[in-house]
Amino acid sequence: MTGSLETLPSREELKERLFDVIDKDGDDLLNKGEMRELAKLVGFDGGDDEWSQEYLKLCEEVGAAPAKGIPKVVVLELLDDRSETGCFCTEEDLQILLRGLEKREVKAVSSSRVEKKSKQVTARRREGRAGDDVFFSGVPIWTTEDAIRSFFQHAGEVLAIRLFRHKDGTSQGMGYVTFGSTKQASRAVASLNQEEMVGYPGYPIQVQAFDHQEEKQKALPARQENRRYVEPPRVARARETREAREAQKTG
Repeated sequence: MTGSLETLPSREELKERLFDVIDKDGDDLLNKGEMRELAKLVGFDGGDDEWSQEYLKLCEEVGAAPAKGIPKVVVLELLDDRSETGCFCTEEDLQILLRGLEKREVKAVSSSRVEKKSKQVTARRREGRAGDDVFFSGVPIWTTEDAIRSFFQHAGEVLAIRLFRHKDGTSQGMGYVTFGSTKQASRAVASLNQEEMVGYPGYPIQVQAFDHQEEKQKALPARQENRRYVEPPRVARARETREAREAQKTG
């Protein structure tokens, strides 16, 4: 029997989710701009020059290369650090920050950046490099997209949801979700497959990796098999004329 997602996430899970949302490029490093977003969330309100100094000082203290950024393991430790150089957050703080980020109510994550990321994902799909998407099925047809988004946000930042619909607009109970990184998509497959959405008991959701290019290749043979040759009218008339002449000669 599948479990529900009502169990509160642990402190470590909250820290990792916060990091993943801020880590826009998914490289497990927070660069100068990303680290400033985290600093602003925990109280930093200085200007550009002040942040440049603070960032260089922090990199020196933790032994990180400023050009690359601060590693994930170090950032997670900073979220537990109660000293002046730390970024300590209580579990409640982490939950509030995450809710704000996921609802786009925190200035650190703007809608324009999300839109830019969505365009990048679309470009990757067209090039056959999609890895940020997962396919889902088994969703009750009356489920809202907001409920689906809340379900998948347990794995990371949800950039887009494509819910397949019938011609009359009703849901087919399946579709795909685009995450902020391939790592988050893999986490969704590993942690959410066969889980139930809160408020929808008895409906385990199937979650699996989704490759747009692979799906196109699978569909191609079927389309070719069903394709019928339709003879153009001009060609048909010429053939009929030729056949009539041949019939007259033999007659």
